Amino acid sequence: MGIEKSERRARDALYWPLMSKQIAEMVSNCSRISSIRRKLGIQACGPVSLLNPQANGLAERTVQTIKDLLVKSKKDQRDSYLNMLEYRNAPIDDVGSPAQLLMNRRLRSGIPQTISHLKPRVPDSVKVKKKLNLNQHKQKFYYDRQSKSLTKLHEGDRIRVRMKGSWKPGVVTREEQTPRSYRIRLMMVVVHIGETEECF
Repeated sequence: MGIEKSERRARDALYWPLMSKQIAEMVSNCSRISSIRRKLGIQACGPVSLLNPQANGLAERTVQTIKDLLVKSKKDQRDSYLNMLEYRNAPIDDVGSPAQLLMNRRLRSGIPQTISHLKPRVPDSVKVKKKLNLNQHKQKFYYDRQSKSLTKLHEGDRIRVRMKGSWKPGVVTREEQTPRSYRIRLMMVVVHIGETEECF
């Protein structure tokens, strides 16, 4: 788990002075995390999806987190299910942990907890949805500050489409029902240059 997730997990059950600083130092200096990042070529900010990060970034991040947990478990010769348990117990943005949202209680783990923490408490689903929506609106607000509107395409517009790592020329044949979706026709253009022919 990263700094933020580790801190949330610890804060859920314990507190000590300078906790945030110590957890950040421990995770940052963890040789296993550093070696995994170096081996996989990951910068400290995390991996970036090459195809479309806006569409599948959360899924890619989750898969990477689970892979990291499994690699750490194997390296430490620990049970991977215990690491998954701690991950499920770590709270998410003031909404509760995945375990709390699914089973209405925290799960018993290696981190000491009071008996009252382990008793079932049904979260108010309306409040949980409001918090999640508020978080989504905040993320959208910050994303929209840096984004720009794309111009609308019309029938007959010449475009280029990225396919298998290269750009192919095409023409918009019609607009589809969903936003920013178009039907296109790929074209092959032959250009005569001297004695050779080049296809675009």
